[in-house]
Amino acid sequence: MGQSDNLAYPTQTTLSVDDTREIISALRDKFPAIQGPRNDDICYATPHRPEQVEQVAEALMLLVGVGSRHSSS
Repeated sequence: MGQSDNLAYPTQTTLSVDDTREIISALRDKFPAIQGPRNDDICYATPHRPEQVEQVAEALMLLVGVGSRHSSS
């Protein structure tokens, strides 16, 4: 059993699905045995919110997002 056999990563649900996918891919490239969280317990809005914004944005001239500077969503 190698050192990387006992690694796991959490994910922040406010990160976009695309950003998260890139990060996980880099982790798996370096540590193929790394374990991730279950994905059947992520709230419905988290993966769908960015997709919905992308669809709506196609019909808009301007989209303003308002939120905390500490939030990534």
